[in-house]
Amino acid sequence: MPGARNLVGWNVSTPSHEGFCTLRLGAISDERSMTVLHPLDGSGNEAGSFPCGRNVAEFEGKEVRFPHNTICDSCIMQLEWKTEFGD
Repeated sequence: MPGARNLVGWNVSTPSHEGFCTLRLGAISDERSMTVLHPLDGSGNEAGSFPCGRNVAEFEGKEVRFPHNTICDSCIMQLEWKTEFGD
């Protein structure tokens, strides 16, 4: 739902001590057309990137708010994880 708060979670089985994540939402899987979702806890930088995946965890997550202008029947959520080994 547009404007709704949502908890997005993931499992970390192989941590990266330098990991940073970015969450995006869009109608198509083209990164340029997706909207960056900023964590509501303020942990994201200007680009929305935040520390993540640094410890083994069955559940790690962030609460985000979907943009009010979100229009898609089957939205795509993208989690980009940048590590010292690559994206």
